[in-house]
Amino acid sequence: MSCNSKEKYGKIQQSAKESIKYGQKFTIHYPGWISKLLEGRKTFAKMESTGSMRTDNSILPRIAGSSESTIGSEFEFKFVKCQGNNSGVVNSGVVKYGDKVKIKADNAPLYVQCGASVGQSTCSGVSSPGDCGAGEWQTFKIRNNIGKSGPVCWGDDLYLIQLFGNGDAITAAGDGATWGQKPSISKNSIINLMPVNGSIYKDPTKETEAYKLIQKSELCKATPWDPGCITNQIALMFSKFKGIMITVGLVIIALIIFKVVYKVAIKR
Repeated sequence: MSCNSKEKYGKIQQSAKESIKYGQKFTIHYPGWISKLLEGRKTFAKMESTGSMRTDNSILPRIAGSSESTIGSEFEFKFVKCQGNNSGVVNSGVVKYGDKVKIKADNAPLYVQCGASVGQSTCSGVSSPGDCGAGEWQTFKIRNNIGKSGPVCWGDDLYLIQLFGNGDAITAAGDGATWGQKPSISKNSIINLMPVNGSIYKDPTKETEAYKLIQKSELCKATPWDPGCITNQIALMFSKFKGIMITVGLVIIALIIFKVVYKVAIKR
């Protein structure tokens, strides 16, 4: 399946033009979590070797193929597809919406699981993948945010929903942890699967520059009283006022010139 055909911010990686496959490494980006660190930094999930699954909002996407082409091995995961309700798994083929999967950390022999607390639980890494039945905490289902079916594309808005317990989705958390929450509760449950450099673009520089403006705008919507936002608003108002005054001045000059020309024409 063809994906990401519009190259808005530059050349898209060839692998990102195709649907995601089992066995491919991916990173988990939270598009709804806007980092207050600015500079175009984004928020990703990472798995520490201790089994602690963290939310990191300090990440800048890298240039693919460079000496530092990944955002870090602790941010890399793979899907393992469940085969029926037993322990059989598949590590090849195209990832599709509705698939039951295990989420394996690539930097450690750990599988993602979320607790089963009502309303909110904590996600972490455990050594056992468990079976593939609905009663296993390590079993998730891939669901698109707007009900799309078929193959999963890089950058799609989607949920990773735990089948056991309350049907919680992997969610970014403000305390740096990773929560399991109902998808309807928070926009921070929406994720994008990204290549290991953190972007579908080979060189994400232009994308990062554009995101800086989006980032600032979204943060100012949330905290319009922030000094930086107030300063920007004043500067914007001054800029608009300055533009109006320039326009008025040009009109006045044009009227004066017209009046002078008109008088000269009458005298002749």
